[in-house]
Order: sequence, then structure tokens, then C-alpha cells
Amino acid sequence: MSCSTKSHDPPPDSCFGKIRQIGMDLFPEIRPYIADHTIDAIVFQNLEAQAHLACRLLFEKMCYGREITRSKYYSKLEIVMAGNLEYFAEP
Repeated sequence: MSCSTKSHDPPPDSCFGKIRQIGMDLFPEIRPYIADHTIDAIVFQNLEAQAHLACRLLFEKMCYGREITRSKYYSKLEIVMAGNLEYFAEP
């Protein structure tokens, strides 16, 4: 029996414990759900670091005339789970 469904029906009881909950970004409101394993993992994008990089590039361009040398900048993604949640400081 498959645990995936194509409708909005809940999965069968035999799927309990097999379905994983994955989210994006770490907000204070969801920390308890990670800690108690309601949410299995979060893909942490570090929005603060992304905003800082964008502001720094803009500042350097406007104030120092430095050219933006790349067309794309990639930020580091991290996986947060209950086991490593403590290493991600609360805002």
C-alpha cells in the first residue's frame, strides 16, 4: 500500500510514522514543532545573511563604485532537525 495520495484525503492509518513533514525557514513559532518531532526537518535559508549580502553589494556599488561581478549569488542552505536545533540561535 502506498502512503502517497493524490487527493486531499488523509493517508491510511498504516502510513502513520512514515510521512515526513519538511518545511522552509526557521521561525520562532515552529521551533517547538521541530523539537517535539512534529516537523522532521527545516531547510534553513538564513534570510538575515541573504539580506546582509544584498545590502552590502548595493552599498559597495553606490558608495565605492564597485561592480557586481556575478549575476547570481548562492547562500548556504542548512538542514535543521531536532538533533541540531540548539545550534541555530533564536532571533
